[in-house]
Amino acid sequence: RDVFLDDASQDAERASFTFPARAPTRRLDYVFQLGLGASSQREVLGAAQVSDHLPVVTVLRVPEAP
Repeated sequence: RDVFLDDASQDAERASFTFPARAPTRRLDYVFQLGLGASSQREVLGAAQVSDHLPVVTVLRVPEAP
């Protein structure tokens, strides 16, 4: 059974707000992954010019082949 975990602590949640882009008050955007290592880095970029959501970037670890 697959389980999705939220890696943002309550303290860091405000830094994860992505909507609306001009003055974010909600976290609507997530990155879901299956079969990869936990995210080693997650960042909400601060400027959106073509969307009403802020962009989210994450770095995932790819497990080594057995």
